[in-house]
Amino acid sequence: MIRAAAGDSAEPLEWSDGRHLVVRFVAGDGRVSFASVAADTGATTALLSLPDAPSAFSLSPDRRLVTFDRPTNGTTRDVFVASVGGADEVLVSANGALPSWSPDGKQVLYVSDRSGTMSLWGQAIAAGTIAGSPALLYPDLGRIVRSLGVTRAGGLVYLRQTGLVDVYVVELDAAGVARSAPHPVSNERVGANRGPAWSASGQLAYLTELAWSGAQVIGVRDLADGSTRRLVTDLGSMVLVRWAGDSRGLIAKGADRAGRYGLYLIDAESGRSTPVTTASAVEEAGLGGFEWDPVDQRVVFTRRSERTTFVSRSAQGADEREVFTLDSSAQITGAPGFAVSPLDGGLVWIESSASRYVLRHRGREGTIRDVLASDAESLDGVTWWPDGTSVLLVKTARTGTGVARTRQTTVWRVDMATGVARSLGLSMDSLRMASVSPDGRWLAFTAGAPTHEPWILEHFLPGGSGATWPLRPPPGAAQPR
Repeated sequence: MIRAAAGDSAEPLEWSDGRHLVVRFVAGDGRVSFASVAADTGATTALLSLPDAPSAFSLSPDRRLVTFDRPTNGTTRDVFVASVGGADEVLVSANGALPSWSPDGKQVLYVSDRSGTMSLWGQAIAAGTIAGSPALLYPDLGRIVRSLGVTRAGGLVYLRQTGLVDVYVVELDAAGVARSAPHPVSNERVGANRGPAWSASGQLAYLTELAWSGAQVIGVRDLADGSTRRLVTDLGSMVLVRWAGDSRGLIAKGADRAGRYGLYLIDAESGRSTPVTTASAVEEAGLGGFEWDPVDQRVVFTRRSERTTFVSRSAQGADEREVFTLDSSAQITGAPGFAVSPLDGGLVWIESSASRYVLRHRGREGTIRDVLASDAESLDGVTWWPDGTSVLLVKTARTGTGVARTRQTTVWRVDMATGVARSLGLSMDSLRMASVSPDGRWLAFTAGAPTHEPWILEHFLPGGSGATWPLRPPPGAAQPR
């Protein structure tokens, strides 16, 4: 059994020789270290400590060298080789990621798009340094998201994203109904955008993932003039982003490059971040969604242990206070899971318990009331309409059973005074995280599911054919030989 110190987390990465397991440890303060653990005795040997969490880390078959990658300028990663302990570090490849060793330990295998597609490259290593030029081993791995390692027979096992997730925008008429079909927010990085949020001035921010590198940037689109810019941050990862009051700052949920998880205030021009609140490795799961309170100019977020508590904190990371705690153990659904009224700072959220969903509202004075309930459909993704008199939410109807079961996702507008819900006439696969522009003219949302498949690439080393296919191909599918 592998035991991490109190407040630390441990994650197994690979078998180095069939007898030792390579493990990543993340300390409560964000420090990342790697060790080799003997399977029979549990004896631990330190391998390396790094300031930034790599996307991959691998120990050579002779257990003398390690390879890993690290971020460079916020959008790319570089691959390195070093002796165990960190001495004699050598740059293997700029603009590369997901490194691993060939079975004989003579090459470092890594992914790069330097040829225009997500390709597999190999760099010969001799006596701990590079030998010769890099070689293109396979020209297109598809949308690779993670390397799972190399088999003893020389097969690269990896995860490939097959389902696309994107941000869409649609124009609304005066009644709030869609005028036409939604279209992607940008023609760049199609299928890699998510989590839209409007600023008070009408700029739309969203997260964009830069494929194999794992790097993320914030896209900022101005629908008035059609311009789009990329904001590169100093964070290591982000899962959600919201504007902080105006167009000069944003709040992001994610981790810095040392792996410290939490909420961060980001300067919208420089991309520099400062922590609003951080969570230790054992507290990460309890840190929920967040929103900006436009009335008090503070960040509101949720923490969960046995129950969910709403917390308010200044964007500078001080003066934290508890707002209130839910009376029941019911779950809050969706991301961010709740919304803050633009009029008075009141809260609205959706609770789920068993198969029942309830839309609840808590006014500024603290009174809680039920606005809408549903047993037949799930409710999700609540957000305020700009005038503060109604909210948007997503309804998902499930029909059929087994393989015939389907999900129909639609957007509805709910009057907060009467609880009457009206459809906006929008329906897409896995529609979620809807956001309305300040003038009520545009709706932005995320749609699509990021499905993944395990794939294996074989015979790519010299003398092989480079065949690649899913580990579980569809029935009847022809397999390469």
